[in-house]
Amino acid sequence: MIAWKRPLALVLLVTTILLTVTGLWLWLGYPGGGRGFGGAPPAPSTVKHLLKDVHLYASWAFIAAFVGHLICNGRAMLRHLGFNAGTRNPASPDTRRR
Repeated sequence: MIAWKRPLALVLLVTTILLTVTGLWLWLGYPGGGRGFGGAPPAPSTVKHLLKDVHLYASWAFIAAFVGHLICNGRAMLRHLGFNAGTRNPASPDTRRR
């Protein structure tokens, strides 16, 4: 499991950046209308479709990496939150400090 943590974290980082950038571009209305070179019809619709596709596939990769991250770190997260019976949570306020 340890060998998968670093690649999963990298995939989460890259997909988060991709989702943020493409989401902002789409939310702000990029690309705008207008005429193309020589009065030809604009090609921004193909760019917008490409942005939507990148955003969609990045979201699927993010979901898969998130589930993998939960599988790799789920036990530690539950232990940290105090759901593991029989062990004390070191982050608990009533834990004595040295």
